[in-house]
Amino acid sequence: MISKKDIKTWYLLNINKIQLPLDSSKRQYKFLCYNGEWRKIRKQIRRPEQLLPYIEKYKPLSIYYTLGKWQNPVKLGSKRETKGYRVSDHNLLSLDFGIDVDDPNLEVARRNALKILNIMKKDYPLLYIAFSGSKGFHLVFKDTQNLSNAQIQREEKLSDFRKIYISQNLRDIKFDVGRSLNTRQVFKVPGTLAAKTGSVVQILTEEQLKQPINKLIKDIDFIDDIHRSGMFSRIQREAKQMTRVTDSSVTPSAKNLGAKGADLTIAPKFYFESFITNQVIGCKDRYVLFLHYPLGTKKYKRDIKKLDKIYRLGEVFVFKDEEEITAVCCRTFAHRRLVKILNASKSTKKFEQSKFGKQFFAVNSKTILLDVVVKHSFKSLCKSKGHSAVINCFIKYSPEKTEGKNKVKKVKVKFKKNG
Repeated sequence: MISKKDIKTWYLLNINKIQLPLDSSKRQYKFLCYNGEWRKIRKQIRRPEQLLPYIEKYKPLSIYYTLGKWQNPVKLGSKRETKGYRVSDHNLLSLDFGIDVDDPNLEVARRNALKILNIMKKDYPLLYIAFSGSKGFHLVFKDTQNLSNAQIQREEKLSDFRKIYISQNLRDIKFDVGRSLNTRQVFKVPGTLAAKTGSVVQILTEEQLKQPINKLIKDIDFIDDIHRSGMFSRIQREAKQMTRVTDSSVTPSAKNLGAKGADLTIAPKFYFESFITNQVIGCKDRYVLFLHYPLGTKKYKRDIKKLDKIYRLGEVFVFKDEEEITAVCCRTFAHRRLVKILNASKSTKKFEQSKFGKQFFAVNSKTILLDVVVKHSFKSLCKSKGHSAVINCFIKYSPEKTEGKNKVKKVKVKFKKNG
């Protein structure tokens, strides 16, 4: 991740490259800060340089704007916020149709974005295509609906109309439908920095989107060559042309998980990798915690102990394979609580839960137990029965209080070998 000093310096040198949306003064701007908190900009923004004082103050990881145009964007709150707000503060004037296409495999995201573009441009005028700076692409189309009803009804009517359009035209394509239906949704401002990857949120042409990801990425600007090289390495690793994914529930065992030397015989041109998710099967809105760290680092201990002191994690089991270190806490959490814990962590995949609604832990024949960082147990707190059984495949572990079924969700991915 880029330092706060480098973020400030980059914006001072590149502020004129920011491409504000049409009718910028009718949009609300938000910053995602280093500590995971959001900051609303209480000022109407008409020019990029008006953002500089706030950039110098907050050094944001990313800068966002509302897809909607509002009568009073400075005072705009969430739909639930009504105290202290006037009706005009929630008066929607129009709403760009935004499509957020994310996928762990950037080539898959690119193909899905292209499919959506070819369908939607027949019905909506295209405003822009942009690389999101991380895991995918943004497609933004001009609003063609005539809003003439009362304020809140406008939002509900637009959301309902788009839900119908998506179900009729885009239901077989993977993208974040929830973001497209959320009338208060925000997208990253084109021309700004995605500090987690060092990439610029860059506008693309249709011709660029048609290129394979390994060619398209060469047109993207980065803060420096180190981050550019990191993205190329990621593409070589992740864009191994995912060809098949199977999703199933399994009873944890060394053989079922592909661990401890299980037979992973593969076809000559392909190899398989298995992941378990953090979902607790049999319980609604319950998840365990996965924390991911770079291979070779020893700082994970400090991070886990800090989190345990604040959130009472209980036992945390640390694993490693050939690519990364993964810490597993079997205590169960609600989604919102888990996102809060992840935002406070140093995990390299801290935004996985908020983006995809789940986390992933790669389990294979190279996975070994590295450490048990927090050894005390909070007996009154529930642990996931299925994930505890996973731990028991590596070390004896039988917590007193558990919930969920004795199963975990397993995702098996077939990758094509390079070359």
